[in-house]
Amino acid sequence: MFRFQQIRNACDAHTRSGRLIMNADDVIRTCEQSENAVVIASHMGAVSHAHLSRDELKNRLKDTPYSSRVMIPEDGEILTF
Repeated sequence: MFRFQQIRNACDAHTRSGRLIMNADDVIRTCEQSENAVVIASHMGAVSHAHLSRDELKNRLKDTPYSSRVMIPEDGEILTF
């Protein structure tokens, strides 16, 4: 099986004019549509207008078949492939 990485900003950031960055549902849709992908959720906790934390995304994914395919690195964590 071919595996590739998709990096997605996923903190559900909003401004007065609307949503700017993907939310948990968008991450799940990415997994559904990219069966062979490992999704890396980035931009978590990076902006003051974020509405989705790392823990919230992990909790949202835990009851899905995608939790093992979504990586949510901590600040400063280096992922090696």
